[in-house]
Amino acid sequence: MSIFKRLFHKKDPAADFARHIPVLSQVTQNIRLGIYLKLSKEYNKSYIDVDPFKLAHAVVYNLTQDEEGLNSIKEFSQKNMEVTNKEVCNAARDNKINTALSYEYAGRLMAISYLSGGPFSEIYIKKSNIMIEKATELGIEITNIVSLWGNRAIVNLLDYSKKFRDENS
Repeated sequence: MSIFKRLFHKKDPAADFARHIPVLSQVTQNIRLGIYLKLSKEYNKSYIDVDPFKLAHAVVYNLTQDEEGLNSIKEFSQKNMEVTNKEVCNAARDNKINTALSYEYAGRLMAISYLSGGPFSEIYIKKSNIMIEKATELGIEITNIVSLWGNRAIVNLLDYSKKFRDENS
């Protein structure tokens, strides 16, 4: 890039941030997969009366509010509501899962803020309130990743999510 372009070229911050949305989506997928793998291994050893893999899926759904996942496990969750709720609480108390969810929620809030037009939009306020209520209910403190990592927040978040996923595979 020429010196002229560097001095006088105005960047669009919204367009510049848009390149991070696929990364934030990958972070969410990595963390959800890591939690699923960790829980399914634990449940496979301890549950014989329910399908441990469906239970792990139901718990991950409840922890992350994955709207797409609801229909695939609706019947299982209804039949096994008591054990699912118990395991959601247990998973949220696990330090590694709690930390991972804290970062996953933070990344998802960043993506929602961008996709909804900013942190003061109606959509963002509605969705963030739901997430904050869920985090509070589960005892998850949503980490301010920008304060923690500064301008490397998204890169470090992606690195963390990959490491978390790999540790639990």
